[in-house]
Amino acid sequence: MHQVAVIIPEYNGTAFLPETLDSILGQTLRPAEIVVVDDGSTESLDECIRSYEPKGVRFVRTPNRGVSAARNTGVEVSNSPWVSFCDGDDIWLPQKLERQMDLLGRAPDCQYCVCDFRNFSTDGLAERSHFDYAPPGFWDEGRRDFGPAGFVIDRNMFLDYLKFQPALPATPVMGREFFERVGRWNNETARYNAQDFEFHLLCANQPPIAVVPEVLVHYRRHAGNWSADELLQDSSGIDILEYMLPRYEVARQHEGRLRMEIEQRTLACADRAFFEGRLTLFHEYLGRVPLSRRPARLIARDLLSRALPEQAIGAIRRSVRTARSKSSA
Repeated sequence: MHQVAVIIPEYNGTAFLPETLDSILGQTLRPAEIVVVDDGSTESLDECIRSYEPKGVRFVRTPNRGVSAARNTGVEVSNSPWVSFCDGDDIWLPQKLERQMDLLGRAPDCQYCVCDFRNFSTDGLAERSHFDYAPPGFWDEGRRDFGPAGFVIDRNMFLDYLKFQPALPATPVMGREFFERVGRWNNETARYNAQDFEFHLLCANQPPIAVVPEVLVHYRRHAGNWSADELLQDSSGIDILEYMLPRYEVARQHEGRLRMEIEQRTLACADRAFFEGRLTLFHEYLGRVPLSRRPARLIARDLLSRALPEQAIGAIRRSVRTARSKSSA
């Protein structure tokens, strides 16, 4: 039951990898396997290999094929009945595996368990955890409680994950059979900023889902993150949804909802691009939505951005930003 393989895809992140490995080796429930898949790094892992191979960490080197292929390779070379993933710059808190495997043991029909996480950076640890941002009632329907151990959601959460994404690659533990049933990480979308969004949506389509509502992972935010540029991260999520529509039955079943989601996200990206002063992207995003469905405020900004000099547009952005901050105070 407790045999878990931890897969760590790695590409030129040697500055953070030792701290990640130490957090995994320091688990109160020791993983059966720890596999680092070096996805064709140009940085040398020799020092890490010398330090951590004697501690039971296995290193596998492959050509650069992207993070999804690296994760899949790690699963292929491991043998444990349970698998988990951790990017080479994130940190697991000591009881991460123990808490999740305890809940999975109490709910043997579950093959997938997520936990809460908190962002951190050189500025320190975020005040709020990720689950703090979940919409009201997000976890209520179809819920089985297991006291302090956590709870299980029996409903299909595919559409819920569109409203709020509770997982990141470093948080779930899943059965190997579940992983294969979901369909593995998709190599075709490995270069997308939001490449993990597709996988998490497919996992949400395979209930039940076990949830430990406790911060067990610290997600490192830094300039090298794929998600460092939040606008491009949000735009990549749109690309993922458009990719999924013709390829997955669950996406086709909810085509109307997904197309609405794509449109809403596109307009949100246009709004963000305008306030970041990225007018080329603003016009690009806005152009994807038919004129009849564009909000009046964005139509006005479009006209102004084409008619006024950048200095005047900057003044408009600042005044609207000030009004927004006053209204939310």
